[in-house]
Amino acid sequence: MARPAERWPRRVLALALVAALAAVDGWGFLRLFSPADLRLAIPAAAAGPVVLVGAVSWRRGRPAPFALSALLWTAGFVTTAGATIAAGTPFDRLAAVRAGVTNGPSRLLDVVVPSPAEPDLLVVPVLVTWLAAAVGAELVMRTKTRLLPALPALFGLLAGTAASLPAAGSNLAPAAALTALVGLLALARRPTAADDAAGSAGAPIASGALTTTTAPTAPTAEPAVTAVGPGSSASAGSARADEPPPRITLGPDRPSRLPGAARATVALAVVVAAGLAAGGRLPAALHAGAPVDPRAYRSTPAAPVDGLNPLSALAGWSTHPDEDLFTVRLTGQSAGPVPLRLAVLSGFDGATWTSSASYTRAGREVPATGGTGADRGGARVTQQVTVTGLTGQLLPALDRPVELDAPASPPAAAPTTAQPRDAGSGQGVNRGPAPGATGSTGAAGSAAGTETRTADAGSGGGFAVDLTDGLLLRTVPLAAGERFTIVSAPRPTRSLNELAALTTATAATASTDAEYLALPADIPPVLRALAKVAAGQGNGPFQQAALLQHYLATNFRFDPQVPPGHSLAHVEHFVADTRRGTSEQFATTFVLAARILGLPSRVVVGFAPDAQARPATVAVTGRQALAWAEVRFDGAGWLPFFPTPAATDARGAPLAGSAQGESAVQAAAVDAAVRGPLTAPAAATQPAITVAPPAGRATDIHGFLSKAGLTAAALIAGYLLVAFARPAARRHRRLSGRRRPRERVVLAWAHALDALASAGVRIPESASPAEVVQLGAVAGGGAGDHSAGRGSSLSALRGLANLATLALFGPGPGPDAGTGTGKANGESVQTRRPPAGPGAAGSPSVGWEGPWGARAADEARRLASTVERAARRSASPRRRLATRLAPRRVLGR
Repeated sequence: MARPAERWPRRVLALALVAALAAVDGWGFLRLFSPADLRLAIPAAAAGPVVLVGAVSWRRGRPAPFALSALLWTAGFVTTAGATIAAGTPFDRLAAVRAGVTNGPSRLLDVVVPSPAEPDLLVVPVLVTWLAAAVGAELVMRTKTRLLPALPALFGLLAGTAASLPAAGSNLAPAAALTALVGLLALARRPTAADDAAGSAGAPIASGALTTTTAPTAPTAEPAVTAVGPGSSASAGSARADEPPPRITLGPDRPSRLPGAARATVALAVVVAAGLAAGGRLPAALHAGAPVDPRAYRSTPAAPVDGLNPLSALAGWSTHPDEDLFTVRLTGQSAGPVPLRLAVLSGFDGATWTSSASYTRAGREVPATGGTGADRGGARVTQQVTVTGLTGQLLPALDRPVELDAPASPPAAAPTTAQPRDAGSGQGVNRGPAPGATGSTGAAGSAAGTETRTADAGSGGGFAVDLTDGLLLRTVPLAAGERFTIVSAPRPTRSLNELAALTTATAATASTDAEYLALPADIPPVLRALAKVAAGQGNGPFQQAALLQHYLATNFRFDPQVPPGHSLAHVEHFVADTRRGTSEQFATTFVLAARILGLPSRVVVGFAPDAQARPATVAVTGRQALAWAEVRFDGAGWLPFFPTPAATDARGAPLAGSAQGESAVQAAAVDAAVRGPLTAPAAATQPAITVAPPAGRATDIHGFLSKAGLTAAALIAGYLLVAFARPAARRHRRLSGRRRPRERVVLAWAHALDALASAGVRIPESASPAEVVQLGAVAGGGAGDHSAGRGSSLSALRGLANLATLALFGPGPGPDAGTGTGKANGESVQTRRPPAGPGAAGSPSVGWEGPWGARAADEARRLASTVERAARRSASPRRRLATRLAPRRVLGR
């Protein structure tokens, strides 16, 4: 039979808990977005669909048609999302909501966390929260299951956690809140007597749930009801016809309600506390690595855009050395040159440098990358950049930007991430996106196409960041007058002893360094000879790099009149013939020679203006444009080297392109390395050699599989433990002698029903005790089959059915007779006696509360044990095992 309907007060409580569960989903997204961006949208998304579903059902008195209900909360979502997270005209708001629903989830994987507060991205947490609330509310109104309405919220929190994995912190607190709310929902949806009374009128006895009701009938002749002893037969027809038989209810008025609720609450609190404690310690105890970021497995197709290679743009800036490119106000910097980087180039095919940088859209904050503390950055430096003549999409900034501030009214949005295209072949580099182009008015040089990975960016441009190298990109071309505020945390300088102890290009970092050690074919012999002469005798990688820089700076001259270019032919001509060149050729020669020496290195393009150690505004022109080199060291990251020598004109002014980006501290370290061999002090701690895993990817599949196997084994072991321990606990509870006799008989009957079900006897929920006996007789071979074991089991079942009929339908003596509480099929049951009639004794010594009742309960326990043993013998071992392991019996009530 159908389960009785819930009453509205408890249903309203369940709806409120569903709204709280959906709000927890929104909480799970707060690692991705600022709380200020979602402070209105998430509460509205959690409460809105619950109110709509409840209201449309309340007016009808029953659940509304699903089509009508779904239409209402879909329209409510569009209205709420458009009002809370979008701006502009109604059509603009609708377009923003549509873009968020269709492209928002995929775009969310293309941005850096914390994510920028763009409408199409903010739609995602609102959508997840709204769906969790709407589907959960529908399940509350249309089902009676305890935990199913919490399932959408669970999936929503999993989605929020997966999207937030790269962000700092964890979703442990939302998970604990979700667990607590799920427990409260299960308690709130427990069946009660009111539910049973509201929905069970006119239904026959339900043998499985032990809930029986009979509608009142007109007064008729009252047949005598005689209490019989154990083993005698009785039927429902022997009860008074003019009075409803007693009901076994699941009522809240049972004596154990408050203690049971208290025990459940305490158990729930213990589970939540244990989960919080374990969640904070288990990852470290299991030596778990970084979580797997789904962004690492997302691939976005590239779309070509036009631009200039920033290395080639150096010639154009040198041609117009006094042209203003941008101004920058610096705060927090040290005195001396401030190297503002535009692009990092690592791939060289003998003709052109390309970049492997990967840009991802970013919001106001840029997450820290992996590595050592020094690699993450030191003291913060603020740069307020105002664009004047700089074009393209690349933004100049100090290493390691951590905070960004976009202009108040950015231009229209375009690409999100850029990837260089090999100028020779025109094919996109497979290893990932890289910088867009940067040039200036009148800039000359060879054009190199780029490719940009695009996404629907909404209505405004923003920032994209390369998390590995700390480079910045605008998602739209720069425009004159734009202002940006960038806060960077560049690496602190190191002492000479620390530099002497550095290592690089070890076996442990071979895979990481391969890209930065690659050399094109047909390297000129003169370049190999230069590397050997300049730094072949260096003691350690830092001294080798310092000697190479010193050799180029002292034996070669800067000449801005040399034709631009950085191919192997240009480098060979520069080294073997002229020994005169631009920073483009100096940086290329240094990097190729360093790679010959086994030093992982790359070319950097940017600007190196001078500044004082106080807040200062500097106008940057083409004169400060420069190319330099970086070498990677274990435990220290990338350190810059500036091989281009200083040069001045006839007036003593620095020549364009010969700016010195080296700080005084590093210049002193390089000079010390050149003057004599560097040896690491005996007490100096050698830096740990570690290889950071690619961002978000699981590098050790075997470790992952072993942990997954251990987790699965633990779950299986727990399941088996419950499967084999719960039947024994249920048997002990049902056949316990500590309850009232009438309750004991009812629970013994419930135990016999479960035994028959485990033996394969299908018992309808509406079957009466007499019908159960007939089904047992048919399953046992027929009513006339009285062979030794089978006949005794059938007799036991018949006798137990008679006692169950008396306990369920028969009147009891005394004011308390016929009432009591117990457990049936794992649920609390309460018997309610009908009004006393003829045959009801007035003394507790007669009937259920007297000696006969105790003997009847003992007999019911014996008969139930007999039926249980017979059922176990009749079922095959495979059936018994399958029944015991069935999820319904293990996880059911």
